[in-house]
Amino acid sequence: MDTKLLTIFIILNIINVIIQTVKSIATVKCGKVAAASVNALAYGLYTIVTVYMLCDLPLMWKAGIVALCNLVGVYVVKLIEESEE
Repeated sequence: MDTKLLTIFIILNIINVIIQTVKSIATVKCGKVAAASVNALAYGLYTIVTVYMLCDLPLMWKAGIVALCNLVGVYVVKLIEESEE
């Protein structure tokens, strides 16, 4: 197994989840420029993540990693958001 590929896949997915969650919040709570900027960053990174989805890792590993990254990433962003209110 390629541990470097696995590590990159995990890191990209956690960053993607965090940015996608921030994008959702910014779209609702921020102005046009901030929302558009975060959206551009989110979809730019998503393109890279999509290419890595085709990497040579087992499908169930990819599904599990994406699920865990979403669980952790969304929780962390919402925790930060709620602590700022």
